[in-house]
Amino acid sequence: MSPGNPDFDPGTLPQRDEDEIARIKALIADTGATAGPYAGDGIVDTNAGETAASEASSISSGQPQETAQPQENGKVKVKVRTTTYEITNAQTPNGTVSGLQIRLLAKVKGGNYQHFNWIQYVTTNAPLDGDPANQPVLDRDRGQQTPFYNNPSFEQGFFEERAHRQGGSTIFSDNPGRYYSGTRVVWRANLSLVGIRSDGTFDVLRKYSYGFTLTANGVHLGELRRIQ
Repeated sequence: MSPGNPDFDPGTLPQRDEDEIARIKALIADTGATAGPYAGDGIVDTNAGETAASEASSISSGQPQETAQPQENGKVKVKVRTTTYEITNAQTPNGTVSGLQIRLLAKVKGGNYQHFNWIQYVTTNAPLDGDPANQPVLDRDRGQQTPFYNNPSFEQGFFEERAHRQGGSTIFSDNPGRYYSGTRVVWRANLSLVGIRSDGTFDVLRKYSYGFTLTANGVHLGELRRIQ
């Protein structure tokens, strides 16, 4: 899900549908253009709108565990820059898919973390793949055993490498969308940046909320907001 290796072939990624492969190809083709400086300790957000949903449920047992507070908290410095946060409308053979595109570049100093990743919960009244409606659902690859958004098997390092080329630690990228069929669609996400230690434990370093609403009038982009 992140560029960095020019020889990377998204067509070889396991268990990916055509839409996901197309999204990865688009990421590889992207130049990584930025929009403004790092916010001091949060997000540069010029897209005012409605606030995304309240924080989702905690991570289930049996997965890498989050510690209560980041170790060496006073020595960890986190900056997150919004490179893209905008409405999208894509034409498909079945109609228009409308939603948003988001891309964040995180830069973390200190903490002795081995890797960086993200955890995202999505709550929507228009779920996919049999997920329950109006309940927080962990957004990750099917069958993955960790809670992380970027699959540690291949995407985690891929996004870290791309971020390093831009002076950062990791990248988050998502492009959720839905067809409008006459019923108002609400899509909300709660997103956490995490630092991962060599033993698999991790700290939540930042939390954000964002989302969109789709009606007959089009897409309303929710506020991209730091909540922790």
